[in-house]
Order: sequence, then C-alpha cells, then structure tokens
Amino acid sequence: MKIEIWADYACPFCYIGKTTLEQAIEKTGLKDVEVVYKAFQLDPNAPKVSHESTIENLAKKYRVSLKEAEGMVNNVVNHAKNVSLDLRFDLVKSTNTFDAHRLTKLAKTLKLDSELNRVLYKEYFTKGTNLADVSQLEAIAKSLNMDVESVKECLNSNQFDLEVKRDIEEANRKGINAVPYFLIDGKVSIKGAQPLERFIQVLTQV
Repeated sequence: MKIEIWADYACPFCYIGKTTLEQAIEKTGLKDVEVVYKAFQLDPNAPKVSHESTIENLAKKYRVSLKEAEGMVNNVVNHAKNVSLDLRFDLVKSTNTFDAHRLTKLAKTLKLDSELNRVLYKEYFTKGTNLADVSQLEAIAKSLNMDVESVKECLNSNQFDLEVKRDIEEANRKGINAVPYFLIDGKVSIKGAQPLERFIQVLTQV
C-alpha cells in the first residue's frame, strides 16, 4: 500500500493527521505500507523569523479578536490531545517551511525522511524550534546522523528546490488546496485530520 501525504510542517492538523494515520496503521496491523511525504506550503510568503505569537498571527490572518484566536488555538490543542500530542502554541511562531521541505527531500535519499518528518513536527510544535533557521535544521539533521557536509551543502544552495516545487504543483493539479491530504494507492483520499476510526475504515477497505 502506498500512501502519499501532502502536508506542511507549520500545520498543526497535518501533525495530528499524520499521527492518526500512524496509529491506524499500527492498529490495523498493515504491513508493506510505503508513506511518501509531499511538500505543501500554507503560506509560501511566511517570514523566516516572526516575532508574533500564534494567537496574534491568527487574529490578524482571520481578522478576529485575540480572545477568539485563543479559542481557536485551544480547540486545536484539545484535538491534538486525542492522539496524545501536547502542542505548545505558547512557544510556536509562524515560519517559512521551504527549507525544511528541502531537507526532507535530502533525507529521503538516505531513507531517513520518516524519522526527519517526525522530528521536525515535534521540534516545531513542542519546542517552538524555528524550522527556517539553517543552524537549527542542521542540528536536527545531525541528531539523525545525517552527513553534516551534505546537509550544509543542501541548505546553503537551491538543492531540491525543484522537487519541492513539483510536489506543490502536483497538489495544484489535483485540486488539493487544504492539508493534510492523504492519497492511498492513487485512488482513495482522506482530507483533513479525520478521527482514528475513519482512517481505520479506509485502510481496511482499500
């Protein structure tokens, strides 16, 4: 079974959805599941460094009050708890994820994309790590024993730019305008961070 996931590291629902998928795969006992991580950017113009809190950013983006934005954040936090994730929006700040997606493409050549994907989400949503900071990305890659020189060469060049852009263009062609988006064996899709039961139902029927 091949599962393609279009997602963005700055998207909490992508983290929730990916975690739910992994739990569903474990519960169904499926073997030979290939997960392919496809790049997507919710905000391609996001700055590499932001001084706004998540609540301030949401209030501005959706033109709501800070209290309403806080309520939105609390809803996401509670949703995440359903899959045993503890999101720290008090630490998270908006950032550009393009380089993180490029690093994931490098990790794929080393068959470390799954591990890197997991760590990038955890670093961002539980520690507030800036995923646009090259030094932070290098440290994360080093923790996975990725070759330091290869990582530096990648992050300080335009390596894998085209591959990331191709993923985004493919999403556009398929009409994918919201993530997470899961495509199973090229024919069955799951849109959004659906409940565990929904993932199990789809995986067992494909």
